[in-house]
Amino acid sequence: MERLARLLLLLYPSSFRRRFEREWQEIASWHRERLAGARFGRTRLAAVLLMDTLRAAPTAYGDVLVSGHPYLGSVGQDLRHAVRGLRRGPLFAAAAVVSLGVGIGSNTAIFSVANAVLLQPLPYPDADRLAIVWNEFASSGQSRLPLSPVEVAELADEPGLFEDVGGVWATSVTVLDHEDRLIQVPAGRVTPSFFSVLGVEPALGRTFVADAREGRRPMGVVISHELWTGALGGDANILGRTVRVDGATVDVVGVLPEGLKLHFPPDGSIPERLDVYSSLPWDLRSLPPALHYLRVIGRLSPGMDLDRAQRGVDNAAERARATYAELAARAARPPGRRGSVPSAGVRQRGEPGAGESVRPPEGDGRQIVAGG
Repeated sequence: MERLARLLLLLYPSSFRRRFEREWQEIASWHRERLAGARFGRTRLAAVLLMDTLRAAPTAYGDVLVSGHPYLGSVGQDLRHAVRGLRRGPLFAAAAVVSLGVGIGSNTAIFSVANAVLLQPLPYPDADRLAIVWNEFASSGQSRLPLSPVEVAELADEPGLFEDVGGVWATSVTVLDHEDRLIQVPAGRVTPSFFSVLGVEPALGRTFVADAREGRRPMGVVISHELWTGALGGDANILGRTVRVDGATVDVVGVLPEGLKLHFPPDGSIPERLDVYSSLPWDLRSLPPALHYLRVIGRLSPGMDLDRAQRGVDNAAERARATYAELAARAARPPGRRGSVPSAGVRQRGEPGAGESVRPPEGDGRQIVAGG
């Protein structure tokens, strides 16, 4: 047993052995005398010495690590005290570990959301110039609604307000994959300039602007990088290839960058990823003016401040009402009350809009709430 005690002592750091070798030998001798004559005494003695070493050796190395540093030394002492206390109360230890795990997990999740929503800028060029435009029908108490194609066109025509405006409507389509299976994927109908508003260039091919401006029909579809490499098999000759979407045959004209996400607030009902995009016609005024289904984002003109942007959106909405009878009828109020003149609330991240809670776009950027 003396040989075993000497071998176990070698597991301690050299500084510990120099200081406490004598005490260690005395402790080993005490255990040996205590267990002398007991049943399985040698085996029990070996187990006791081994357990003592496994408990004490890590602490001894910790003391060596923090020696000379008073702060780390106190931390090591606190940790040793905590470990002893937890060992004495295993149920409390389990409850503490579970509570810490839940708390850390919740804080991590909250930070992840806050980081994505409030702290990180949108992953688009000049993201601080992007603004979401909402519709608000005060006469019926409805707010944060989509816009009609006509209203989008009027916004785009407002002098000096936006460099460009884009809209998207989220839906779903069925696609025939490379194994001839029908799968359902999220899809979007967008205005031709939607991707140029975001500043997104396709990884392959083109988007819709040129085709729509020249009136080409059909314009084909733009697909996500994930749909291309996944369900469509990563075909290197994907551009110009025909795919079946909702039973119709269409050409793939572009593939978007890998990992592209759309960042609309949750109540916008626009998923982060859409896999198939098709385009509305270039002339949005040719579409029914009273159907409101487009979630709209615009890129403000350089130097455009918030007050001027608000006035510009108000002017565009009023012009749309005056021009299109369907919009004016929808906005009509009972006699004796002032008509529901379109208004706008423009705000940057963290500023409350009129009558609304603070909910900025996903990431940095601005919102415009256009009343209707």
